[in-house]
Amino acid sequence: VIARHDHFVPDTRATEVQTERSIYGVCYHLAKGYDLLLDRDELTFDGTAKPKDTRTQLTFQVKL
Repeated sequence: VIARHDHFVPDTRATEVQTERSIYGVCYHLAKGYDLLLDRDELTFDGTAKPKDTRTQLTFQVKL
């Protein structure tokens, strides 16, 4: 299981503008050197007109 949350205020003079990012997911070890990772990345912009950015990713990793 992986998880991360960031809270960022880009301009300390304008505290109503904030950015939050959350990343979470799971990793499954298939065999030695083979991993499958599913994660979701959500980025929100409070105080701006930018829409929420959400990405979901499935990764197959091979370690040589």
